[in-house]
Amino acid sequence: VPGWSGVETIATGHFTSADCNWKLYRMKGGGSGQVEGPVNLFTFLHGLDDYQLPAKDMEAIDRHLGGNTLFLVPRNPRPYWRGKCKMVNEWSMTFKASDDRTSRGHCFGDVNHQFNQEFSELVGWIKESYCVDGKAIIYGYSAGGLGALLLALHDNTLFQAVIAAASYAP
Repeated sequence: VPGWSGVETIATGHFTSADCNWKLYRMKGGGSGQVEGPVNLFTFLHGLDDYQLPAKDMEAIDRHLGGNTLFLVPRNPRPYWRGKCKMVNEWSMTFKASDDRTSRGHCFGDVNHQFNQEFSELVGWIKESYCVDGKAIIYGYSAGGLGALLLALHDNTLFQAVIAAASYAP
């Protein structure tokens, strides 16, 4: 997170099924993996804007969960072309850009099962590799809220809590 010395990036990667990057953060000095207790995972899916989780929010979430919190912060998948048709990905949904006349195309698109599976495998890998034995929470805002719901429905064993704020749902 630019301008914040209290966090470090511990892993980065790329979803091949939806052309988007992800970052895994933890708190420096007393944060994840550095104090005793369970390791938590907080996944943040933003709306259609940038994929930064503000430092003050990460600090508050980490304190609320008792420390040892990992933060998975992916970028919303990028649009792509299928022939002459521009396709838009908004987390777990894919739809034609031309169908998005109301700015709510993600509500009526098709579920991107390949992305959901790849995302689920990433969460499973993080939980195993970083010994996540505390809470696993997914929080989505706006289009990210719909993505959080669809990811939780794809694999209901991944998260103990799902928060969908200001979300559209079909």
